[in-house]
Amino acid sequence: MKKSVNLGAKEEKKLLIMAKKALKLSKEGKKVSPRLLNAVRLLVFHNQNLVKYIARGYSFFSGVDHDDLVSVGIESLPKAIEKFDTSVPSRFATYAGHWIRQAAQKFINDSRFINQNSAKSKQQGKKIIFYDNYYLNDDDNENKSYSLMDVLEDSEDKKNSSENIRQRDIFNQINFLVNSLETREAILLIRLLHKVKPTNLLDIYYFSTNEERDELKKKIKLGKKDIKTLQNYSLEEKKNRRFSVVKSYLEVFSKNYNFSDLARLLNKSENLARKLKQQSLNQLQELAKKRNLHFLIE
Repeated sequence: MKKSVNLGAKEEKKLLIMAKKALKLSKEGKKVSPRLLNAVRLLVFHNQNLVKYIARGYSFFSGVDHDDLVSVGIESLPKAIEKFDTSVPSRFATYAGHWIRQAAQKFINDSRFINQNSAKSKQQGKKIIFYDNYYLNDDDNENKSYSLMDVLEDSEDKKNSSENIRQRDIFNQINFLVNSLETREAILLIRLLHKVKPTNLLDIYYFSTNEERDELKKKIKLGKKDIKTLQNYSLEEKKNRRFSVVKSYLEVFSKNYNFSDLARLLNKSENLARKLKQQSLNQLQELAKKRNLHFLIE
């Protein structure tokens, strides 16, 4: 399979000019040369990881199929090419992201409308749709991510592909927000309810009891170090999963729960658990706004 190589600004602008011409000629019913059509194909090809990144963010909590969101995102790219102003200094990805998001949200809204009276929709309840602007609204961050990916794409390590880097960024930002909730019960409830699995010892620490936290710090020999250093202990490493506290919680996250099960796990009545859930979702929205992220509750 052909490997995607990031385009330079000059090459991208040249392709955009040709692609815009191709789309204009096609709209007018005129013949389009293979060279111009290839410009459109190349731009779509080079932005497919961006589409997958945004689609994964929407799909993660919405329950909408990831491949469907990728398809509508890809379909939105020619429109983004057509409307993009090549005289502005910003990169195409910054602009295309808005069209991809708009297409993804419209697809989700349409799916929601079609299924709003189905029994399945009633059973699913509220979900969180998450997306972020980290790679799309900051030119410095965008350029940094491109140069980083140029280096990493030379590696054969699948974990270091640009798609996986962006996917991990989504998980990291979700983790940060969930870990910022006021109580350990709220953190644990939201994580289990929406299957946001812990990825490092800091995640485990935030929803542990005081006794479990003390045990974890003792095992790690944390001493007076900042607890945030626990973020460096990835759960992908076997040695970090050997602690009893970690093992017990990984066991908890390996199971599926209905809401009654979650309430019992938290030693709360269903009414109190539902109240905690709503308070937590409201707090997540407020925390997200402060970081220029977006949580939509359906």
